[in-house]
Amino acid sequence: MKIQITGDSLAARYEGHGSPILNELLTKKCGELEIVNTAISGQNSQDLLDRKRLIQQAGGDFLFIFVGSNDLARHKPIDRATFSSNLYQLIDGLHEWVDEIVLVSPPPVDEQKQAFRDNDLIMSYVRVMEAVAKEKSCQLVNIFRMFSENEVPLAELMKGLADDGLHFGEVGYQLVTEAMLALINSRQSKENLV
Repeated sequence: MKIQITGDSLAARYEGHGSPILNELLTKKCGELEIVNTAISGQNSQDLLDRKRLIQQAGGDFLFIFVGSNDLARHKPIDRATFSSNLYQLIDGLHEWVDEIVLVSPPPVDEQKQAFRDNDLIMSYVRVMEAVAKEKSCQLVNIFRMFSENEVPLAELMKGLADDGLHFGEVGYQLVTEAMLALINSRQSKENLV
């Protein structure tokens, strides 16, 4: 099964590993996956639209799109209406090239360390993602909810090499990887029933 991961720095980070941490954790937990990571740090939904053709060419059975963190940043914002429109265009332009598209939300932030993002603002963009995912029949990995409701304190989930309140560390990536694998395994189980 081919998995493509794209989006922003949350998908591109190495976090001290030899390749993107998501690639390494997914491979470690499920070695038979072919993983292509086309994520680029700093990307927003417009950037993803601009390089849609490259994402199409990479293809995949699953496409996980990490998006939103840079769209909502106060120093370079893309308003919610444009963000929503970009997501619709992205999904419409990619659905013929990949079997399943999964949107991945931004995480909550440590507001003491983040000058350009706050959790109320993030939640408003996550709501846009929820609405788009529902209307387009896409899955959503809601990192915001996953981290906010987790028994592990947010400060521990967010502690990574950058320690900037936005980029999470190994503990957070383990949770995200488990959520991604749950979707992948669910699909594989359905295929095995057919």
